[in-house]
Amino acid sequence: MRLWWPFNTPAIATYPAVPSVELLTLPAWCDALFVPLFASAVIVFFSRLGPPRSKISIGWAIIGFAIAVGIADDQHRMQPWVLQTGFYSIILACLPSNEALRPIRAIAISIYAYSAAGKLDYQFIHTVGQDFLGSAVGVVGLETTQWPESIRTAGAFAFPVSELIVAGLLAWPRTRRIGGVFAMLLHASLIVLLSPWVMGHSLGVLIWNGVLIGQSWFLFLTPMEPALSPLSTSKRAVQPSDAGWRRAIAITTSCVAVSMPLAERLGYWDHWASWALYSPHSSRFELYLPKSQLSRWPESIRDAALPDQDGDSWQEISLSSWSLAARGVPVVPQARYQLQLAAQIAEDMSSDLAMRGRLKSVADRWTGKRDDESLFDRQAITESAQTYWIGRRRPTKNRELTD
Repeated sequence: MRLWWPFNTPAIATYPAVPSVELLTLPAWCDALFVPLFASAVIVFFSRLGPPRSKISIGWAIIGFAIAVGIADDQHRMQPWVLQTGFYSIILACLPSNEALRPIRAIAISIYAYSAAGKLDYQFIHTVGQDFLGSAVGVVGLETTQWPESIRTAGAFAFPVSELIVAGLLAWPRTRRIGGVFAMLLHASLIVLLSPWVMGHSLGVLIWNGVLIGQSWFLFLTPMEPALSPLSTSKRAVQPSDAGWRRAIAITTSCVAVSMPLAERLGYWDHWASWALYSPHSSRFELYLPKSQLSRWPESIRDAALPDQDGDSWQEISLSSWSLAARGVPVVPQARYQLQLAAQIAEDMSSDLAMRGRLKSVADRWTGKRDDESLFDRQAITESAQTYWIGRRRPTKNRELTD
């Protein structure tokens, strides 16, 4: 909820929005409109006014519009589940349910394939993959600490390989139902693994995996093509007068969602839009504040400070912890967003407060190594943040960042 309706609490007030579109800076009160927009879509779905197909189109169009404007206003809303819902909503607003089934299936299958590809690299196998493996075997009372490295490596590979198998089974019509069952089992196991009793991940992640279990049922296991809407089983084709442009929009949307992740490693498409889920190869920015000035920062930022491990009197601010505490969702794992977030903080803070950072590139698939650039002051951070194609710092008229 805090992602779409950021109530004016101190923690949220000090976590600035970073627009995706340079010319778009919505007034703060507009943030209160997103929840009513989503609610109005539900009302349209269940109302008795108008033909079912029109209600479905209008309802999904409202959802798609709210998501598009919300992301344009704040890049933090580029969460994987938001992007997936956005793609689906465009297609469902343009096509009747039976025609929307194929492009939505294509996107769903691509998510498994790209998620697996994002984990088939050095970083996942030697970091997050090992955490997953240790937690998974810990459920049954085993430990991996004494296992040979080759066994631990093979165990970490099992996670992306299982996703690839699911993607392959879903892509072939003859095995699609089996793939649907495997997909449901995959998400059920992730819910157990990520639950508060094992790895303790956020509630939103658990809910999304639960929704994906339902998606697997409706897209791949139901004997008849699903309605893909809360109401209708209408199979009426789009009328010829509007079929062309609606179908073109839907096809273009599905093509973008399925093909553009190929450009992720080259830096031309975002990591989460490429379904790089739990893939630590993503680019990133590390923000550091001097220990001597930390007490002058808002409490929400101080709470996210990590210990000074190297004794240089600078403490890293965990953007991930800050994001979870302030907005209830993970920080977008993208160097552009994190750097522009830091630049916004630099603009908001008092001019005598210092900051510095480290900008890290996407990790090499085979070695895990990254390019590393040090930014020694807030001017360097601000200038680096302005080099990206999209996004900018929201102007604040030199407002000082305080609780």
